[in-house]
Parts: sequence; structure tokens; C-alpha cells
Amino acid sequence: LLPEARAVLRQSVRAEKIAMRAGRGVIGELALGYIGAAAYNGVLTRLLRQFREKAPDTQLTLTLMDLDQQIPEVSTGNLDAGVVRLPYPDCPGNVAFHTLCEERLWVALPIEHYLAQDGVTVRLSDLKHEQFIATHLPPSTGFAASLHNACAQASITPNIVYRSPQFASIVSLVAAGLGVAITPASIQNVSIPDVIYKPLTDTEVTANISLVYRETHESPALDLFLSCLDGNPA
Repeated sequence: LLPEARAVLRQSVRAEKIAMRAGRGVIGELALGYIGAAAYNGVLTRLLRQFREKAPDTQLTLTLMDLDQQIPEVSTGNLDAGVVRLPYPDCPGNVAFHTLCEERLWVALPIEHYLAQDGVTVRLSDLKHEQFIATHLPPSTGFAASLHNACAQASITPNIVYRSPQFASIVSLVAAGLGVAITPASIQNVSIPDVIYKPLTDTEVTANISLVYRETHESPALDLFLSCLDGNPA
């Protein structure tokens, strides 16, 4: 019976270690939603790298989702957390948030546009007669809120002629010569032919990337993920 007794002892020790690791979130599951711009920005990459170092055995599920889909899923518990842009009107009361970064506003221009020339600075007020390509979100939500706030401060009303849920497709429409687009600074990391990116020099409005999660939860894996925020100042 000695070999069997030793095997039982080894299994009990292993079970105890697994339980302790699960309590620290080192194993388990974490479901995370994210917007595409978080990948361009690099903030999502840094968070995931830190989390993987702490919890290499945790099952991680990543889903590319728009802001207006993520927050309801976080609120109901179908997602543990989401990487989004705020604001989000009528945000559920059980959802907390942490700002990961703030981005300046840039403009994407067709390469033949007169403002796309080298050495030409661009102000938002220079674009008042342009046709705009923008996100599908309403003016009070996500990046659209930053766009409309900046335009209001510049006393212009953007003439939005096309909309798309993803910045990569928005910039593709710019490349086709269908208009200009106000974008977060990180979109310049997406190389699309026939598009020139330039910073806007006359606005201090920024666009945030934030983490949203249920304020009350029972997920050690999420707690461990939240501990990674220490390296990502708001």
C-alpha cells in the first residue's frame, strides 16, 4: 500500500497548491473585451504582458467589441472587464472604471489634400468646410464625445458624411478621398497608403482609453488583472 499512499499524498499536496493558486487568480478564467484602438495604442499589450507574467495558466478570452456592446456585457457579468473609451451615458451603477491613458487628437488627411503638405500645421478650425468621416457612436459617447467637444470649442459643426465603427476602416475611407477624419494620436501606428496624419494644434481636448469592470465581483483572476494597473497610471 505504500506506493498508493505516497500517490494520494502527492495528489493532496498538488490539490492544495492548485487551490492556493486559484485563490490568487493564477489559474481560472478572465474574459476581456477591447476596442481596436487599444491595440494600436499599446496600452492593451502592456496590460496583457504584465498579467501573463503573473498568471501564465489563466485561461484568457479576448473579444474585439465596440464600446456600446462591452459595457452592458460587463454590467451583466458576461465580460469580466472591458477596454473602452468613455464617456458612456447612462452607464450602469455597478460598473467602475480606471483611466489608462489620454490621447491627443490628430487628423487623417488624403495625401493630395492641401493641408497634407510637409511643413503645414493643421488647426481644427481649418477643417470647418471639410467633409468628415466619423465613428458610428452618438455625440455624447466614446471618441465621438471628444470629437464634438473639440469642434464645439472651435465653433465648427462637423459635416459628417460617412460613419464606421473602426478607425482602420475610417482611415481607409480617408485614403479613398471621401473626407477627413479626426482620430486619436495612436492611429498613426496604422500604416495605410495615401493617408497623412497630423496633430491638431488648436485643441487641448483628449480622448481616453479606460478599463471598465464590475465594482463588486468575486473573481480572483480579475483582481490579479486589476493589480496590473499600477504600472499604467491614469
